[in-house]
Amino acid sequence: MDVIEKLINEIKADPRIKKAKFKSSFLNNIAEIFEKYGYGTTKMVLLEKAERGELQAKPLLLVLEKLNACEEIRRRRSIGRYVIKTLNAIKFSKEV
Repeated sequence: MDVIEKLINEIKADPRIKKAKFKSSFLNNIAEIFEKYGYGTTKMVLLEKAERGELQAKPLLLVLEKLNACEEIRRRRSIGRYVIKTLNAIKFSKEV
C-alpha cells in the first residue's frame, strides 16, 4: 500500500469526515488555496469559515491535518489539491 492510498483509507475511516456534507464549489475553492498557498493559509481560511459557522470547515480541517502529516503531499501540494477536490468521491468509494 502506498502512502497516498494509506491516507485515503484514513480519510474514509474517519466517521467525522464520512458524515460531512461537502459542496463541490467549497472543496474546489479550498483545494485551490491549498495548492497555491499551502497548509498554513488553508488552515487560517478554514478556521475563519468554521468561526462563521460554516459546517463544512471543521471536517475539512481534519482532512487538512491528515494531508499535512503526509510528506509526499507536503512536497507535492497538487496531490493534496486533488484529494480535497475529490473528497465526496473518496468518502463513498469501496476500494482505492
